Amino acid sequence: DGRSYWAISIADSVNEETKESVPFIAEDHLRNDLDAVKSELLNRLRGLGSEDCKFAIDLIEDTNPMSVYASRSAEQVKIGPYLQKDGKVVLVGDSAHAMPLSYGQSAA
Repeated sequence: DGRSYWAISIADSVNEETKESVPFIAEDHLRNDLDAVKSELLNRLRGLGSEDCKFAIDLIEDTNPMSVYASRSAEQVKIGPYLQKDGKVVLVGDSAHAMPLSYGQSAA
């Protein structure tokens, strides 16, 4: 039907003085201002100055802001301990990091 679905994850920054997390996009924008969400995404990607971001920039530019769903994802902080009796563990691929539940892949 010609539709594409895409997802992007951009980390929050950390305030150097307070060491507190600074949200990438303000909470009120996530719910009320999809134009601002789109603009913030584009500004962040353009600010990286990388040709590798061009595909994502083009995709976001072509996306109607009313089609954007934005939410904060919560990263899993603690993953264990799940060790063998000998204390060794092997992590391969996506098992080496937690998947944000908002991606719908955490149970996959």
